[in-house]
Amino acid sequence: MKAKIIVFAVLYSILAACTQEDGRSIDASPAEDAAASQTPSARPELTLEQEGTAPVYNPTWQQVESALLAIDPETRSFFVLVGENGYVQTAGAASRLTVEYRAVGPDSYSHYRLGREPLTENLVALSYSGGDIQVRASEILDIEDCLSIFRTYFEHGKVPDEYHLRQLDETYL
Repeated sequence: MKAKIIVFAVLYSILAACTQEDGRSIDASPAEDAAASQTPSARPELTLEQEGTAPVYNPTWQQVESALLAIDPETRSFFVLVGENGYVQTAGAASRLTVEYRAVGPDSYSHYRLGREPLTENLVALSYSGGDIQVRASEILDIEDCLSIFRTYFEHGKVPDEYHLRQLDETYL
Protein backbone atom coordinates (compact mmCIF):
# COMPACT_ATOMS: atom_id res chain seq x y z
CA MET A 1 0.00 0.00 0.00
CA LYS A 2 2.86 2.38 0.84
CA ALA A 3 4.34 1.80 -2.62
CA LYS A 4 1.06 2.82 -4.29
CA ILE A 5 0.91 6.02 -2.23
CA ILE A 6 4.52 6.87 -3.10
CA VAL A 7 3.91 6.19 -6.81
CA PHE A 8 0.80 8.39 -6.71
CA ALA A 9 2.73 11.16 -4.94
CA VAL A 10 5.54 10.97 -7.54
CA LEU A 11 3.05 11.03 -10.45
CA TYR A 12 1.20 13.97 -8.90
CA SER A 13 4.50 15.85 -8.48
CA ILE A 14 5.42 15.22 -12.11
CA LEU A 15 1.98 16.34 -13.29
CA ALA A 16 2.11 19.46 -11.13
CA ALA A 17 5.56 20.33 -12.45
CA CYS A 18 4.35 20.04 -16.06
CA THR A 19 1.27 22.23 -15.77
CA GLN A 20 0.62 25.91 -15.28
CA GLU A 21 -1.61 27.32 -12.53
CA ASP A 22 -4.63 27.17 -14.86
CA GLY A 23 -4.08 23.45 -15.57
CA ARG A 24 -2.68 23.79 -19.10
CA SER A 25 0.51 21.94 -20.03
CA ILE A 26 3.67 24.08 -19.89
CA ASP A 27 4.75 22.87 -23.31
CA ALA A 28 1.32 23.19 -24.92
CA SER A 29 1.27 24.94 -28.27
CA PRO A 30 -0.90 28.06 -28.77
CA ALA A 31 -3.34 25.90 -30.74
CA GLU A 32 -3.56 23.42 -27.84
CA ASP A 33 -4.06 26.32 -25.42
CA ALA A 34 -6.89 27.69 -27.56
CA ALA A 35 -8.51 24.28 -27.84
CA ALA A 36 -8.23 23.75 -24.09
CA SER A 37 -9.98 27.06 -23.39
CA GLN A 38 -12.87 25.97 -25.64
CA THR A 39 -13.30 22.54 -24.02
CA PRO A 40 -15.21 22.38 -20.74
CA SER A 41 -13.45 20.70 -17.83
CA ALA A 42 -15.43 18.59 -15.39
CA ARG A 43 -16.32 21.71 -13.36
CA PRO A 44 -15.07 24.93 -14.90
CA GLU A 45 -14.35 27.66 -12.39
CA LEU A 46 -15.42 30.41 -14.78
CA THR A 47 -16.99 30.52 -18.21
CA LEU A 48 -16.97 33.57 -20.47
CA GLU A 49 -20.04 33.73 -22.68
CA GLN A 50 -19.99 36.25 -25.52
CA GLU A 51 -22.56 37.16 -28.10
CA GLY A 52 -21.84 35.37 -31.37
CA THR A 53 -18.97 33.16 -30.16
CA ALA A 54 -18.47 29.85 -28.39
CA PRO A 55 -18.05 29.92 -24.60
CA VAL A 56 -14.51 30.15 -23.23
CA TYR A 57 -14.00 27.81 -20.27
CA ASN A 58 -11.61 28.92 -17.54
CA PRO A 59 -10.56 32.07 -19.44
CA THR A 60 -7.51 34.09 -18.50
CA TRP A 61 -8.06 37.68 -17.39
CA GLN A 62 -6.51 38.79 -20.68
CA GLN A 63 -9.18 36.86 -22.62
CA VAL A 64 -11.96 38.45 -20.57
CA GLU A 65 -10.50 41.95 -20.87
CA SER A 66 -9.92 41.60 -24.61
CA ALA A 67 -13.50 40.44 -25.16
CA LEU A 68 -14.95 43.31 -23.12
CA LEU A 69 -12.80 45.91 -24.91
CA ALA A 70 -14.25 44.67 -28.22
CA ILE A 71 -17.83 45.48 -27.15
CA ASP A 72 -19.95 46.74 -30.05
CA PRO A 73 -23.59 47.80 -29.54
CA GLU A 74 -24.72 46.35 -32.87
CA THR A 75 -22.90 43.04 -33.17
CA ARG A 76 -21.16 42.04 -29.93
CA SER A 77 -22.79 43.81 -27.04
CA PHE A 78 -23.54 41.11 -24.47
CA PHE A 79 -21.09 39.30 -22.18
CA VAL A 80 -21.50 37.03 -19.16
CA LEU A 81 -18.82 35.76 -16.79
CA VAL A 82 -20.30 32.74 -15.02
CA GLY A 83 -18.87 31.33 -11.79
CA GLU A 84 -20.03 28.54 -9.52
CA ASN A 85 -22.04 30.89 -7.31
CA GLY A 86 -23.45 33.35 -9.83
CA TYR A 87 -22.40 35.64 -12.63
CA VAL A 88 -21.82 39.18 -13.84
CA GLN A 89 -23.17 40.30 -17.19
CA THR A 90 -23.02 43.44 -19.26
CA ALA A 91 -24.78 44.82 -22.32
CA GLY A 92 -24.38 48.03 -24.29
CA ALA A 93 -21.47 49.98 -25.73
CA ALA A 94 -18.10 51.03 -24.30
CA SER A 95 -19.38 54.49 -23.37
CA ARG A 96 -22.87 53.41 -22.18
CA LEU A 97 -23.47 50.00 -20.70
CA THR A 98 -25.17 48.31 -17.79
CA VAL A 99 -23.82 45.60 -15.50
CA GLU A 100 -25.84 43.06 -13.53
CA TYR A 101 -24.74 40.62 -10.85
CA ARG A 102 -26.43 37.44 -9.69
CA ALA A 103 -25.40 35.77 -6.43
CA VAL A 104 -26.67 32.19 -6.15
CA GLY A 105 -27.08 30.39 -2.84
CA PRO A 106 -28.09 26.82 -2.09
CA ASP A 107 -31.84 27.55 -2.18
CA SER A 108 -32.16 31.07 -3.60
CA TYR A 109 -30.55 33.83 -5.58
CA SER A 110 -30.31 37.62 -5.60
CA HIS A 111 -30.10 39.59 -8.85
CA TYR A 112 -28.79 43.18 -8.90
CA ARG A 113 -28.08 46.01 -11.31
CA LEU A 114 -25.00 48.05 -10.43
CA GLY A 115 -24.97 51.83 -10.32
CA ARG A 116 -23.12 54.87 -9.05
CA GLU A 117 -24.22 57.52 -6.60
CA PRO A 118 -26.07 59.82 -6.68
CA LEU A 119 -28.85 57.34 -7.31
CA THR A 120 -31.65 58.39 -9.62
CA GLU A 121 -35.14 57.09 -10.28
CA ASN A 122 -35.56 58.35 -13.87
CA LEU A 123 -35.37 55.64 -16.53
CA VAL A 124 -33.35 55.95 -19.72
CA ALA A 125 -33.01 53.62 -22.69
CA LEU A 126 -29.76 51.76 -23.20
CA SER A 127 -29.33 50.21 -26.66
CA TYR A 128 -27.62 46.93 -27.41
CA SER A 129 -27.88 44.33 -30.18
CA GLY A 130 -30.95 42.76 -28.56
CA GLY A 131 -32.89 46.04 -28.44
CA ASP A 132 -33.30 48.58 -25.67
CA ILE A 133 -33.06 48.09 -21.90
CA GLN A 134 -34.71 50.55 -19.53
CA VAL A 135 -32.27 51.38 -16.71
CA ARG A 136 -31.96 54.17 -14.18
CA ALA A 137 -29.64 56.97 -15.28
CA SER A 138 -27.30 56.20 -12.35
CA GLU A 139 -26.96 52.64 -13.69
CA ILE A 140 -25.35 53.74 -16.96
CA LEU A 141 -21.69 52.80 -16.63
CA ASP A 142 -18.72 52.81 -18.99
CA ILE A 143 -16.09 50.28 -20.03
CA GLU A 144 -13.72 51.27 -17.20
CA ASP A 145 -16.44 50.50 -14.64
CA CYS A 146 -17.20 47.27 -16.46
CA LEU A 147 -13.56 46.17 -16.46
CA SER A 148 -13.26 46.92 -12.74
CA ILE A 149 -16.42 44.95 -11.92
CA PHE A 150 -15.52 41.97 -14.11
CA ARG A 151 -11.93 41.94 -12.77
CA THR A 152 -13.15 41.87 -9.17
CA TYR A 153 -15.59 39.08 -10.01
CA PHE A 154 -12.87 37.21 -11.92
CA GLU A 155 -10.50 37.37 -8.94
CA HIS A 156 -12.87 37.22 -5.95
CA GLY A 157 -16.31 36.02 -7.11
CA LYS A 158 -17.99 39.26 -6.02
CA VAL A 159 -18.41 42.85 -7.21
CA PRO A 160 -16.57 45.92 -5.90
CA ASP A 161 -18.06 47.65 -2.87
CA GLU A 162 -18.07 51.13 -4.45
CA TYR A 163 -21.08 50.30 -6.64
CA HIS A 164 -24.67 50.48 -5.47
CA LEU A 165 -26.59 47.22 -5.90
CA ARG A 166 -30.27 47.63 -6.78
CA GLN A 167 -32.08 44.36 -6.25
CA LEU A 168 -34.02 43.16 -9.31
CA ASP A 169 -35.23 39.75 -8.11
CA GLU A 170 -38.90 40.60 -8.70
CA THR A 171 -38.11 41.18 -12.38
CA TYR A 172 -36.76 37.65 -12.80
CA LEU A 173 -39.35 35.55 -10.95
